[in-house]
Amino acid sequence: MFLSGGSERFLHVGQLIGHDGPIESVRFTDDSKYCLTAGQDRTVRLWNPLCLDSRNEALPMHAYRSGHVHAVTCVANHETTLLSASDKTIVVTDMVNAKVKQRLSAAHIGRINDVALRNDTIYASASYDGTLKLWD
Repeated sequence: MFLSGGSERFLHVGQLIGHDGPIESVRFTDDSKYCLTAGQDRTVRLWNPLCLDSRNEALPMHAYRSGHVHAVTCVANHETTLLSASDKTIVVTDMVNAKVKQRLSAAHIGRINDVALRNDTIYASASYDGTLKLWD
């Protein structure tokens, strides 16, 4: 990063390749050690952005059978990630073993556009149907 006249300028430092198609969403973990991506290839991947060499491969966290993933977010303790798919389903996945812990569905009539969580206890989902749903 260069500082010049009070404005910041950023340099491109690397690229992570692994999805087969467009990426819909990206989120860093709270400690910035990892990032999660959600793509139209129906996969969610976990990346180490500090490793920018050619051997850096993403760890597939979840693959959907239909639709594509629109949003992804994670909690600070790195044990859970919250995902959403175009089939109006939220999937809670353990990031350590990539196993599905819970599926939440049938609350939205439109596609889920974004997801968020607070301390791994309250989930929120925003939909194209104009609603925000809270889960506890």
